[in-house]
Amino acid sequence: MDRNLSRRIASKLLSKQGLLSLAAVFLLREIRKQLRRRSALAAGIHPSMNMTPLEDSMAEAKAFPPAVGASQINNILNAFVWYETAPTEAQVLASAERLLGLKRFRAVPVDGGWKLQETKAADHVTMRTAPTEDLALVTLQALAQTKELPQDRPLWSIDVVAVEKGCSLGLVRVHHVLGDGIGLFSEMFPRLATKLDGSPLDLVVPELPKWKGSFVQSLLWYLDSARSALRVVGSAAVSAESDLPFLDPDRMALTYSGRREMLIFPTLSLEYVKRVKDAARESIKGCTINDVVYAGWAGAMRQYSEARGYSFGQQPSVARSLLAVAVPRSFPEGHDPEDRLTNNFAFVPVDLDLNAAAPQDRLRKNKANLDIVKKTTIALVSLWITKNIQPLLPTFLQQQTARDIFARHSLVFSNVPGPKEEVLVLGQHALKFHCAFFNLNTQVLAISVCDKIFMNVTADPEVSKGMESQFPEYFIKELETLGRSYGVEGSCLYDN
Repeated sequence: MDRNLSRRIASKLLSKQGLLSLAAVFLLREIRKQLRRRSALAAGIHPSMNMTPLEDSMAEAKAFPPAVGASQINNILNAFVWYETAPTEAQVLASAERLLGLKRFRAVPVDGGWKLQETKAADHVTMRTAPTEDLALVTLQALAQTKELPQDRPLWSIDVVAVEKGCSLGLVRVHHVLGDGIGLFSEMFPRLATKLDGSPLDLVVPELPKWKGSFVQSLLWYLDSARSALRVVGSAAVSAESDLPFLDPDRMALTYSGRREMLIFPTLSLEYVKRVKDAARESIKGCTINDVVYAGWAGAMRQYSEARGYSFGQQPSVARSLLAVAVPRSFPEGHDPEDRLTNNFAFVPVDLDLNAAAPQDRLRKNKANLDIVKKTTIALVSLWITKNIQPLLPTFLQQQTARDIFARHSLVFSNVPGPKEEVLVLGQHALKFHCAFFNLNTQVLAISVCDKIFMNVTADPEVSKGMESQFPEYFIKELETLGRSYGVEGSCLYDN
């Protein structure tokens, strides 16, 4: 972030008027909290099932100004699964029945909270048929892009398409208001998936580390928190990104065109990416799989831009992303085991460096950008601001801030570690597994399962011309060029 901008923000916050404003914000927060609690009780909602303000905005699709054109479609997580043999209706219904063990899967959003209602698994399950795999995928993609979940019943659904020739497909749709990635992975996924022998999965869910720092370390933590707060607040006011060919020329207006294509990449080899990561660690300390994939995307976008005549000259080009970081949440002893789904996440701004000409340099610079998330307090600070400051702003200002941030960060990037072994999903062996989110901006979403990485991009095909062939081509080329630069030979594609 620009240093002058940081100084201006800091001076305003530390002025007498700024400190009084912060005090008023905290007072208003407590008043609103009490009013929400009374409103929830009056509506028959148990206090433990109150929504956070973030969840309330997602439930009503009101996080952005109405002019942006966002809808519930932009708040639904879509999980596509490929099968050799389609799950039977009995298997799907059994899985859906297990989901009803979670309160949010049998509740509807009401007045900023959750209200339990009588729910039948069959109301959320649809069984279909199609002659080919391609037609099945087209059917489910159209469903994901155009059909909102009914607001008068719990916000989830399961569709299965049995195919005569080729793989059958399943689609599990879950509204984001039900939970974040950590919550859905730890609470929902084990009810849908098992090991191949039918036994429960061995899932490792991250825990929030306990702080045991000294006084000096605590002081440095608070200083870093102040710096992180300036970076988060300033992310809505930084300059626009460069006019790169893969970015919407009208991106500062931020309107959802409704045009999205889900581009599925060839299955990648997790073992190959690990070998690149391990080789890179000899010169880049602490390099991770996420660093390699993120740098791979940066290199692919550099190639795409150069192929369209863009020149990376002496003036640095600016590109940015948002990382959705879910922070692990602990629950007190005796907490209701059916009510452990939450949305404890925040967006963290991260620069996407395209300027380095050599793949190793791109990896080094983009790892340094990602280290801001891993080695500073910015994720925790962004979450704190999301939960404590943002709800106190007038609705129009909350929406405008969200619009300003997304207009300046044209990519949402997620790389999620999944189960470390082959799994049954809805009772049958899952061959492929893709999660897609039709966001306002381009969304890159990768998930690792066993020894594979399943990656897809959802983008506007009218903006990213030729993305169908060129995004995968350039990404694969970048990964393999990076690998060869470290002495890693072979293909980055998974070989059955």
